[in-house]
Amino acid sequence: MITTSTTDQMCYEEVRQSEHPTCFVCGNGLHDGLGVRFRVRESGAVEGTLECHRYFEGYPEVMHGGVICMLLDAGMTNCLFSSGIVAVTGDMNIRFLKPIETHGMLTVRAGIETSQDPLYKVSSEILQDGIVKAKGSARFVKRSVANQLVKPRANGRLPNGRLLNGPRANGQLGER
Repeated sequence: MITTSTTDQMCYEEVRQSEHPTCFVCGNGLHDGLGVRFRVRESGAVEGTLECHRYFEGYPEVMHGGVICMLLDAGMTNCLFSSGIVAVTGDMNIRFLKPIETHGMLTVRAGIETSQDPLYKVSSEILQDGIVKAKGSARFVKRSVANQLVKPRANGRLPNGRLLNGPRANGQLGER
């Protein structure tokens, strides 16, 4: 059972609409989006439901792992919105516990684990028929801080002149 105050839900909706109006998962302005409506729980966590469809599948009758990741990430992002926090995913860890079937309903739940402004650790889970079938945890950073992070120049060097190592050093993944 989801319980929350009307004020908490309204504050959440205001942040979500302002910051995420065209999100494929939770945006309400997309005719081809998923339209998941998250509800704020008394604990500050969020919960949303979604009817599964065949076009979510990877293997026959099994939801594609990328769709699962997207739903877990959206749950965590919306959980932060419920606390008035606008943040982006820094990294994410997913555990696929059981196959999620591409028929019936599923529930996405998410809650904040730790908060050290501007960093947040958030977790989420997907349940189907009352069984936890996937879990995720992620570290988020406030969007205003993430937008200020140093970006490499076109030549693959940071502003301090150091060469950026790794797959993005020359702008092409997989090449060195």
